[in-house]
Amino acid sequence: MSAQLPVGAPRVFVDVGAHNGGSIHSVVEGGYTFDRMVSVEPDPEMIAKLNTRFADRIADGRYQIAPVGLSDHIGTAQLMGDNSLGGASMIAGKFEAGVGNVREIKLIDWATFLTDYNLKNARLWVKINAEGAEIAILDSILAEGGKNIESLVIFFDISKSPFGAWKKWRVMRDLTHAGIPFLLAENVLIKHGPRPRLNNWLSSFADLKSPPTPADPPPLSKLVRMHYLDVVSAMGIRLTLFKRRA
Repeated sequence: MSAQLPVGAPRVFVDVGAHNGGSIHSVVEGGYTFDRMVSVEPDPEMIAKLNTRFADRIADGRYQIAPVGLSDHIGTAQLMGDNSLGGASMIAGKFEAGVGNVREIKLIDWATFLTDYNLKNARLWVKINAEGAEIAILDSILAEGGKNIESLVIFFDISKSPFGAWKKWRVMRDLTHAGIPFLLAENVLIKHGPRPRLNNWLSSFADLKSPPTPADPPPLSKLVRMHYLDVVSAMGIRLTLFKRRA
């Protein structure tokens, strides 16, 4: 539990890179004892889907959508691509030259996000899947301190780019030194088993599920594959097994 917050502080699930709400659906269906849920999603198409899919949760005040991108600064950025290209991203190198469907989005940093959505005094469980923008987001969390984060699960899509693994490893080191509890998505959000994906992570917390159930380990084949991708990325090699690369 966060050392700086009382056990009775609000419990909030924060979904950074919410897409069409798969993670929020898992939280709702799983019956976890979150007081609130907040999605961060800058893609207008996905925002519309979230508003429709979770209209009842929005109406009762338990769910909010932050229609912004998170970064390490306040400003604007271009959001490129869409689902037909494997998901929108702010990372230009993910797509071939001349990609269409470019929109300008608002960016805020982590400290501003906490203030704007009344999260400074909440206990946070955070999932980040930001298509390569996770490094800037994590740097912003580190700058703010991240002291009310109970657990952080990260998809390091940056490892799909040449030399991106070095950025992943640097941020992992910084999170460890800062004492911010984090897990790699490949280690905990496993696809199969009695508690697939998000449930394998959240079910292990007594504050969210009674009785808690320890997370199942990932299959060895997945760990080998992810280590292989990191090594190849660290060597500066661009892989062909990804349809799109950050």
